[in-house]
Amino acid sequence: MRSFRVPVTLVSVLALLSSASAQFVQSGSQFVEGPLSLEVVDLDQDGDRDVLLGARSGVSVLWNQDGQGDLSAPELLVATEVTAHAVDVNGDGAPDLVCSQEMNGGIRWYRNLGMFGLGPAQTIDGWNAASKIRSADVDLDGDLDLILALENNSIVVMANTDGNGTFGPMEVIAAQAGITDLACSDLNGDGNVDVHWSSASAGQVRAAHGTGTGGFASPQVLSPIGHGVMADLNGDGASDLALADPLSGAVSWRKALQGNFGPALPIDLPGVSCDRLLATDLGKDGGLDLLVALDGGDELAWYENTNAQGEYGPKQLLATGWGGIDLLAVGDLNGDGDAEVFAASGASQSLFWFENLAVTNDRIVGRVFNDLNGDGEFNGLDHGLYNIPVHVAGLGTTWTNHSGVYQLAAPAGTHQVTISTPSGWAVNGPSTRSASVAAPSFTALDQDFPMTTTTIQGNLDVELTSSPLRCDQQVPYWLTVTNTGNQVSDVWVTLQLDPHSTFVSASPQPDTVIAGSPAWSIPALQPTHHRVIDLEVHLPDWQYMGVLLSDQASAQASVQGYPLGTFLGQLQQVLTCSYDPNDKRVSPAGQGSEGLVAVGTSLEYTVR
Repeated sequence: MRSFRVPVTLVSVLALLSSASAQFVQSGSQFVEGPLSLEVVDLDQDGDRDVLLGARSGVSVLWNQDGQGDLSAPELLVATEVTAHAVDVNGDGAPDLVCSQEMNGGIRWYRNLGMFGLGPAQTIDGWNAASKIRSADVDLDGDLDLILALENNSIVVMANTDGNGTFGPMEVIAAQAGITDLACSDLNGDGNVDVHWSSASAGQVRAAHGTGTGGFASPQVLSPIGHGVMADLNGDGASDLALADPLSGAVSWRKALQGNFGPALPIDLPGVSCDRLLATDLGKDGGLDLLVALDGGDELAWYENTNAQGEYGPKQLLATGWGGIDLLAVGDLNGDGDAEVFAASGASQSLFWFENLAVTNDRIVGRVFNDLNGDGEFNGLDHGLYNIPVHVAGLGTTWTNHSGVYQLAAPAGTHQVTISTPSGWAVNGPSTRSASVAAPSFTALDQDFPMTTTTIQGNLDVELTSSPLRCDQQVPYWLTVTNTGNQVSDVWVTLQLDPHSTFVSASPQPDTVIAGSPAWSIPALQPTHHRVIDLEVHLPDWQYMGVLLSDQASAQASVQGYPLGTFLGQLQQVLTCSYDPNDKRVSPAGQGSEGLVAVGTSLEYTVR
């Protein structure tokens, strides 16, 4: 990648030499005056991604000249616009540009005439200006509509009425929103586009659920404090909430429950405010990592989702000393399958990018997933299948991780990749793929195996284990529930301890505790996946030494309220413990407090 000289203080870049799956090196920089929008997208449709940049000096593009991330100097596309979004407005398969000026200078779109030559400006609205431009099929009519964050702090939607770039009037989604981030996705799995954003003025995270007809319900508060993003952080198919608290500086996430969110699960307390947060898979392992801009420390950093289920590692720095980061974006520049990181800073008047070294050359990469909608692509509520063996002829066998992703080192050439189909499943397509490891990346990407169910199997494996028992002590227990069937199941699990033992605590906390028996709700447990509950149990004292302790856990599985069955896990252990080492007995005991005995009496000692 090419580097450019920029008139700013040298950025301190820290190479990541830890055991993390992603490592970064700064590979380029570019002077930019007042960055306002940033996207990584294939504008000229040559198969690689370019960088689209909106700034006070106009809208420009940095072309990917060789498909390997060698970016050109900025080419000015439109001098009069400051914010840009690439979207196929007229449905011809080519990305067009939707742009905005400042100071209520209007919103326009420019048609892509081929090889990203732009046609004349076509006015969408002449009286407003948009600070953020997004697109989605809000009314489900097959074309892309616009969701805009206006300079007057409101969020509006404009319907693409004819699929050819004729837009209807602005319909207000939220007024006085004070937006710092704006995103569109299906948050509740109903197939409709929802809008969610962070509000700088209110310091809240909010969302408005789409109706599917172009309208939106009234906005609701997802978090009363913080800057946040919505994404599936634990791989269960539901949109969780990642949060950065501007007051305490805490970074955390909250698991999506049925219609609500669980308690905050801490990730880090960096001690400085975080004002940019992006959930993305940096390690190419299927888990969503968190990329953060820490304003108080002038740092760009990330947290690795170590198990793709929401367990995050320590903060890892990419760079420091920018004086603030205004924009973040990610995208694969060099075709190796992992995402490079882009950051723009108005304070340093610079755009920087970092090459991601997560995926090396000579490798086959793919995913095995539950293709819920049967379209053969990983999208919607699809999820990865865990611990599925994938065989490459002549090279060996590997297994998928929690996100269903597998990787295997492979030399240049064509290789046959085969999946071992589990019981109750069928491959939605060929069970053997030909993977070509060849120039320029020498990496065979997207060697995916979509899976569909053949019969309904609602099975759970319930396992209860503990550390060694100790009388009258608090001992760790572990309750593991694994979905061994092929249905996404809602699970209600209850723990019944031996009457002599006492439940103390658990992580996660139980939903209920009745007569000393805790119970948990595990919504949408995906096939092949498991959940572990960490327990603390107080055991009986030495008087019960040698007693058989019988503990039992039961798990009820259901799909959309239909019961699939109840499954049991039992743990039986004999309570063993040692006596007090000072517990010594003598026979005969003797008389009085001094234990007097006759001279010459034989004494027998018992030490336990």
